[in-house]
Formats: sequence, structure tokens, C-alpha cells
Amino acid sequence: MIDRMPSQVELDQYLGPGGAAASTSSGLAQLREEERRGRLMRDAKVEDNCMVQAQFVATYKSASAASGQVVSEWIDFGRIKFTERPALVGGSFRLAQTGEAQLNEEASNYDPDTHESIPCLPMGLKWRQDGKGYYTGAKVLAFALGSVSDGYKALISVVFAGPAVRMG
Repeated sequence: MIDRMPSQVELDQYLGPGGAAASTSSGLAQLREEERRGRLMRDAKVEDNCMVQAQFVATYKSASAASGQVVSEWIDFGRIKFTERPALVGGSFRLAQTGEAQLNEEASNYDPDTHESIPCLPMGLKWRQDGKGYYTGAKVLAFALGSVSDGYKALISVVFAGPAVRMG
């Protein structure tokens, strides 16, 4: 039994540099992280009609054989993991093209002869799955529904929907 308070030197030798806070903080952080992971798993349940929205700019090249097709980068579903292959719906928004006159606030100066506007539609190309078979990402193919000039750009919007587990 100690009949006196330990000195600072004795505390440093016993607890190491940083004192009691340093010797317990790593253990506490590990416990907090373990509790958080457990909570996320307990709260995870299959829900119907989960949705993930994404947008990307498609830039078409008219010189290639596949001039009306653009492949997106991987679209990650984040904390949503679809239990079945999700449904994909989408469309496109017109973007101002290089060298054309800007549209005014009301778009009253829109002229189909000078403002190139070709609708584009997305199509699922490849799905990414994790080790448990959940769908965690996709690559999308965007088709131009008409001939486009070289460098034509459109904003492609997609929505993935289906039953999924929402992690957190």
C-alpha cells in the first residue's frame, strides 16, 4: 500500500508520456468504433424503395464509331447496398455548348437551328457487388438519341431504386 501520492516522475514512468489520458485514449477510441459498427449493423434492415441519385456530364465524340455512346465512371451507392439489381431510370438536361449564344432567363431566344439539343438516355452497363452479393455501384452507358457534333455535352441524371440495406 502506498502511504503517499506518487510523484510526477513515478506517474510518467508508470503511465508513460502523456499520462493517463494517453494510455486510455486508444482503448476508448477502439471501443467507440466497435460500438458504432455494431450499432450500424443492428440498425441495418432491408427497406423497399431505397433510391440513389447521380449525375454526370457526358461529352460525345463524333469522330469515333461509337459516337453516340459515353461510359460513366463508377457510380458508388455510398451507404446504400441494394439486395437485388436496382432499377435504373434517367434522362438528360441540355447544357450550353461551346461557341453558341447563351440562353436568356426565360429561354425565349432558344433557336433549334443554333442551340444544339439532342436528348440522351442512360443504360446500365456493369454492376459492382461486394462479397455478400449486395449491389454497391454501377457504370452507366449514356446514348445520344441522334447525331451530335464533336464535343457535344449533356448532363445525364440517373436514379437507382430497389430494396436495399441502408448502412447508418
